[in-house]
Amino acid sequence: MLGIGLGKANIGDNAPVQKPLPAHGQHTAVDIRQDNLSAVAYTMSKPGHQVAGAPREVKHPLPLPDRADLHGKPFPDNCFDCVTIAFGLRNVTHKEQALADMWRVIKPGGKVLVLEFSHLTVSALKPFYDFYSFKALPLMGKLVAGDADSYRYLAESIRMHPDQDTLKSMMEAAGFERCVYFNLTAGVAALHRGWKF
Repeated sequence: MLGIGLGKANIGDNAPVQKPLPAHGQHTAVDIRQDNLSAVAYTMSKPGHQVAGAPREVKHPLPLPDRADLHGKPFPDNCFDCVTIAFGLRNVTHKEQALADMWRVIKPGGKVLVLEFSHLTVSALKPFYDFYSFKALPLMGKLVAGDADSYRYLAESIRMHPDQDTLKSMMEAAGFERCVYFNLTAGVAALHRGWKF
């Protein structure tokens, strides 16, 4: 499995694991930021995990580039059973190319999972969501983290990200089949899934 843009690799810390990786399986993590990879190395230093760009004291069964994104083609075609990206695709400038590269590295019969902030499906909630996103969230960011701009960017990047149907169409254009999405919390986030056959 390939995890793209894992940040600090803590998105699933408290999630129940339905099916662990088999003994021969590997979870490869890639990120373009070295500080994120150091955190990933710490979080994922258990057997069965492989971390691209991790500090040298973490042993890997396969050599991988220090920092990677899929645009640099650091992986061969058809080498992963599953590719995941969570809350990272909206930060990718060339989404079509990223989706095409995900399709390229997935083995036939494999899938992609894209979890991302999305667009509300309940229009009555929009004024409240906009107030929270553009007023409350930046204020909380300023008070708690001393950084309102990052939280303002978060709200803006969510609004610029393609809506659910558009992202599904982009995945299909990249070659994925049987694409579906599942809205979470009235569309605040959505999980997209596509298969490569």
